[in-house]
Amino acid sequence: MTTASITAVTGLMTAVLAVLGLPHLQHIEALPLSQLLDVLKLVLGTVAGVGALFALVMTYRRQRLAEVADDRDQQRARLDA
Repeated sequence: MTTASITAVTGLMTAVLAVLGLPHLQHIEALPLSQLLDVLKLVLGTVAGVGALFALVMTYRRQRLAEVADDRDQQRARLDA
């Protein structure tokens, strides 16, 4: 995202919240430790999944570029021979 799009989204969100009257959130009591650990597991699992997906896409792109470069080198070798 560019800085301009981030600024536009932030401005839009501010305008929507201003129209809605800035809803007030009620204070809730702390979650039990077991629920906090479940939330932590969910967050870490999600981050790990996104990281793995990113690594998979980057590896695919690297492999694809290497194959294209190898094909190009083989064509040049055939033309030079």
